Amino acid sequence: MSRPLGGQPPPMLYLDHNSTAPTDPGCLERMRSIAIEFPGNPASQHGLGRAARKQLDEAADTVLNSLSASAAAAEAYRVVWTSGGTEANNLALFGATRKRPGAIVVTAIEHASIRDAAMELQRLGHTVLWLPVGSDGVCQLEPLEEWVARRQPIALVSMMLGNNETGVLQPVGKASRICRDAGVLFHCDAVQAIGKHRWDLEGIPADFLTINAHKIGGPVGVGALVMRRSLVIQPQLFGGSQQLESRPGTESLPLAAGMAYALSNAQRHLNWRITHLASLRDLWERRLREALPGAVVIGDRSPRLPQTSCIAFPGWNRQALQMALDLQGLACSTGSACASGSSQPSHVLAAMGLPGDWQMGALRFSWGPEHQEQDVDRAVAIVSRVVQGKSFR
Repeated sequence: MSRPLGGQPPPMLYLDHNSTAPTDPGCLERMRSIAIEFPGNPASQHGLGRAARKQLDEAADTVLNSLSASAAAAEAYRVVWTSGGTEANNLALFGATRKRPGAIVVTAIEHASIRDAAMELQRLGHTVLWLPVGSDGVCQLEPLEEWVARRQPIALVSMMLGNNETGVLQPVGKASRICRDAGVLFHCDAVQAIGKHRWDLEGIPADFLTINAHKIGGPVGVGALVMRRSLVIQPQLFGGSQQLESRPGTESLPLAAGMAYALSNAQRHLNWRITHLASLRDLWERRLREALPGAVVIGDRSPRLPQTSCIAFPGWNRQALQMALDLQGLACSTGSACASGSSQPSHVLAAMGLPGDWQMGALRFSWGPEHQEQDVDRAVAIVSRVVQGKSFR
């Protein structure tokens, strides 16, 4: 359904869930009750502190149980609370490789929080190897297999589970097994896939896993690096011994509880969410292409996350089109929110080798569980009306 934003009619049709999802009212109530009932600092030794610590530990257990198919798998990992997915990704790359020799391997389509961190590590003297991606949006693993076969020293491989722009799923299961057999650490950014794709820690035996809350109806400002208990990472912040000295600073119990609530709720309704979102996406893409035969759905021949459509409108400038749609009551994006406003083409679409006019005219539409078929009809009507005001090249 359409959700009024800012109290201004007409209600905005919000198709930017990959940027952030509306916060679940139940999550807000959970955070409110936790903040009132457990005001202590989880690091304090008095009774209120111990009570807060117990709640924080329970939130971590909820997260791990939501990600694991068995109690044994959950027990093998621990949760390092962070301020979000970006910090968790940075902590994985810098924390795991700071004192570990070898190259850092990342894919050419990673989120900016991985891509930019890798380039900073390269600036600091580390070797960074980039895995290419095909025109289908899927990362190619042959170079990784060759590097491993040649015994190229590798400290860490980082690969996202589902791309934030195209939704294309990546071969993380195979990549993680290659790394495990070679004794190489593997990190997976699963931010966009949480609550929208069926997987668990047994199927993806990652050493590090990044998740966050606000893509699934949880609060902004909290994420986590889920890591094997047997591993040690170097902290990137200093000034406290919290979280086994992995990430100092007072943990926010209300935010952690909100994240645990959102993740548990998303996983509980996972089958329905996947089916519902995929049906909306497929209906949207079919009806849009019927209305606009020149529109191109990027990555549609590959397995994708169910909520994500990346659509190119050749002949349009994506920023101009996004603003025009916004004025007509439809909110979407030109790609990752972290790169919002950039005039540069998407590095993801460029890595796929897509035609330039596809790159320049591509928008991302991401659906949420509150949407219904009438929202598809409204979206098609708005987009076709705006686009038909300008001819395709």
